[in-house]
Amino acid sequence: MYRVLIADDEMPALRFTRNIIQQFSSQFQVVDAVISGEAALKVLESQAIDLLITDISMHGMSGIELAKHAKKLQPDIHIVIISGYGEFEYAQGAIQAGVDEYVLKPVSISKMTSILQTIQGKLDSEQQEQAAASRTTRPRPSSSTPAEAGFSPMCYGAT
Repeated sequence: MYRVLIADDEMPALRFTRNIIQQFSSQFQVVDAVISGEAALKVLESQAIDLLITDISMHGMSGIELAKHAKKLQPDIHIVIISGYGEFEYAQGAIQAGVDEYVLKPVSISKMTSILQTIQGKLDSEQQEQAAASRTTRPRPSSSTPAEAGFSPMCYGAT
């Protein structure tokens, strides 16, 4: 299961996003839903999160600021920003923060589930790559001669 953190200062939007995940995305688990960037940051400091879904405009810390902090704390985190603003500056800030998706409100159920499927595909690929890398990584002996590696000189015909 992939772990999701939702940050939105509008309770109806927060509940809507949580309900979509719970009802339509069985591979995701909402570990917390908070109403500020500062509260989200506390969660990010204490728990591993796979996906952060945040509103762009919140009291205090904005979604873009939160995304930047999240990437510093957890470089592999995926981020979706939901915004009521279509202006280029907001989208540009989101890109600079390294977000995966920038979605304009209102967000439909089909749009959100499509985004979640895309993110799940990325997360699945990352897990497979990590598993493959760990299978191919073998410890190398630090010794340089057969004797240092624990091989007996008797194996080489020495007496």
